[in-house]
Amino acid sequence: MNRKQPEAKIKSNPTGIKPVRSALPESFSDWTETNRILLADVEQAARNADKTGDAFDTRSYVRAVFAAIEGDLFGMKRVIIERWKETQHPFKGDDLEQLLERPVILANTPQKSGFLPFHKNLKFVFKCFAEVHGSNFQLKFNHADWQALLDAVEVRNRLAHPKRLEDLTVTEKEQVWILQGARWYFFHRNRLFDLALEVLGVELARIPKPKLFVPIRRIAILCSGQ
Repeated sequence: MNRKQPEAKIKSNPTGIKPVRSALPESFSDWTETNRILLADVEQAARNADKTGDAFDTRSYVRAVFAAIEGDLFGMKRVIIERWKETQHPFKGDDLEQLLERPVILANTPQKSGFLPFHKNLKFVFKCFAEVHGSNFQLKFNHADWQALLDAVEVRNRLAHPKRLEDLTVTEKEQVWILQGARWYFFHRNRLFDLALEVLGVELARIPKPKLFVPIRRIAILCSGQ
């Protein structure tokens, strides 16, 4: 099931002369290295699941995939905050609170507290990342692979908080959701990654490309045959 990903409309609007950097900002370097390690974990978990077909290894794979996605989203928040400090992009107080993941006070008025659920957090981070880099990033979320990601989140949540024996089983259909959803996420995340490098004016030859998302091979073969 090799669907072509929908095009996200990305339009850079940098002002003035872009600086040419030979190195990445600290938060950006930390983000990319964390992403590299977490996706290496996913790759190892996929190999283990392929080798054994064991339920434990399948659950470990699901956990590794979402550790990679959620760790990646938090890394993007750190990049946004560092870029905001440089550009003073006019984020609202509520936005800053969500980016910092802690309460903030503006004009002696505490902002609302609380964390966003996964799907709202993802949309929020993608939007803020594009904005702070001077881009209009428009992504449609009425896509089957986006729904697959939302369904996959429910599988991860069930594994994290099992209430009965059957909650520990990850079906073949659910593994397909995880494959489709994770591919959707990293496809669009990498578009934002490339956009940020362009806006920052980093020498691209010095920057390693993001690792590819590695699925369980058996499930990838199943999808390709559908």
